[in-house]
Amino acid sequence: MKRYSVIFSIFAIISAVYAALSLLLADEKNNVFWIGFGMILFSIVLVALITCVSTKKRNSAFPLDISIITFSSTYILAVLCINVLLGNIYGSGIKPFVSVHIICFAFYAITVLVLFVAKGGIIKQNNAVNGKICEMQVLIYNFEKIKSKLIDMNDDSRKSAMQLIDSVLEDLRFSDFGLTVDVSDIDNKLRNMADILSTEVDNLISIGSTDLSSMESSVSDIKKTIKDRNMQIRLMSGNV
Repeated sequence: MKRYSVIFSIFAIISAVYAALSLLLADEKNNVFWIGFGMILFSIVLVALITCVSTKKRNSAFPLDISIITFSSTYILAVLCINVLLGNIYGSGIKPFVSVHIICFAFYAITVLVLFVAKGGIIKQNNAVNGKICEMQVLIYNFEKIKSKLIDMNDDSRKSAMQLIDSVLEDLRFSDFGLTVDVSDIDNKLRNMADILSTEVDNLISIGSTDLSSMESSVSDIKKTIKDRNMQIRLMSGNV
């Protein structure tokens, strides 16, 4: 709320200064003058609102927010230039004067609309990427929890067990990334396999066994499932 107050205060000062100077310095206050006067005030209010909307909350499309605010600021300068050139220097009539203002506003509105659409697309894509990354991190965490259990395993088999889990984690970290491919079924299957592997590790620890054959079999199945996941992403993405 404080940020909005500062923004509106700045634009209010700009409006007040322009209004005071225009009314004091203008020799002839005809219809063209009042239309130009109103267009400047309209552009200032519009840019203030656009600035507030663009800075409403932090997002992943910050560079586009800066572009929108910067371009909006140039619109005020464009309106001012039209007023000076057509209204003061060339003494244009009302129709050409208004027509140029309409064209300028249409160009500004279309450009800002395109920028907002692009901003929405970037935010949507970044949110999807972050969601996919989060899902993979959760999957990796399931196997990291298993690795943390190995500290209680028999010294003779701990190193081999660590290598098995590390091989799974490496395959996951370097697995294919499919932003538009739904692999939730395989991810759920991997989570279930992680739970089964975790139970097997608990059993090996509880009985003090050094036989890792069951664990090796589970890891082999998990690595095969990861390969299937990669293949599905490649096929669905058209990268094969």
